[in-house]
Amino acid sequence: MYKRFTPQQVAYDARSEEEIRASVAAWLRPSYEQAINNRQVQTRQNKANLDADSIARGMGASTYVTDVKNRQQNAETSDIASLEADYGSTLSKYVLDGVDSEQDRTLEAEKFNASARQDAYDKAYSAAQTLFAQYKKNGGGARKGGTPTTSLENCEAFLSLLSGEERRAVYEGTTTEGSQYRAELIASVGTAGYIQLMGKYPSKP
Repeated sequence: MYKRFTPQQVAYDARSEEEIRASVAAWLRPSYEQAINNRQVQTRQNKANLDADSIARGMGASTYVTDVKNRQQNAETSDIASLEADYGSTLSKYVLDGVDSEQDRTLEAEKFNASARQDAYDKAYSAAQTLFAQYKKNGGGARKGGTPTTSLENCEAFLSLLSGEERRAVYEGTTTEGSQYRAELIASVGTAGYIQLMGKYPSKP
């Protein structure tokens, strides 16, 4: 009966941490690259201004000018290191938020699927109880030539609840009970209907 109420489940393909990181980096990194490039341009411009000023003053390549240039370069290195650290921190935050969001969506999908499966089980159990109660109420079905008979719906419900091995025992009549069930099925739906049932509800090879 559960097959009759099989729910349509949600399949959520969560992004991996690597995929999230690549996606965030694709839009976050360019702004930092531009900031780093601007800082490097600033250093080159400052050095060029120092050279022009030293030449105008007749200082040439003095130790003072070299020292100032070194300080300019050190300041650039420090600023770029700060930018890289900020980039790493910001990237990690966005990635962590993204991973958390993906996990939340995955959990929601799992909860939805679990609820849908439970609802299907409840419906299947209720339907099976109803069919069984009706079967007992009818005294196991009518009789045809001494063999109990029942409706096609009950025959299908019965076979759907059996495992492949149990169906084989019925189809092949390998047990006394199996032979009895087979006779009842044939009496209920006829030989052609019985063959159709065997095709619809196959036994385990």
